[in-house]
Amino acid sequence: MMYAISQICDLDILQTPFCITDDYNDAQIDAVYINEESDVLEIHFFQSKYFAKDDKIIGENDIRLTLDSVQKILNGKNPTKQASQKLKAKIFEI
Repeated sequence: MMYAISQICDLDILQTPFCITDDYNDAQIDAVYINEESDVLEIHFFQSKYFAKDDKIIGENDIRLTLDSVQKILNGKNPTKQASQKLKAKIFEI
């Protein structure tokens, strides 16, 4: 995930751990990057999955839950009743 964030957001790999929100009660949001150097509000939300077996795929429910959480955050709402501290910090930044 850190490599993907560094490539997509053009970050040094050492900056990416500060984006990670993956934790218990992360509302399906594993990382958030806020580009503070952009002229417009630019926020990247990441959701990742790791499967040990090749026959697994990201399910429709996982995608729906992630998009629901992003929509709540962008509408100024908390995506979950007990959001993790990492996610709360990113929501506060947004």
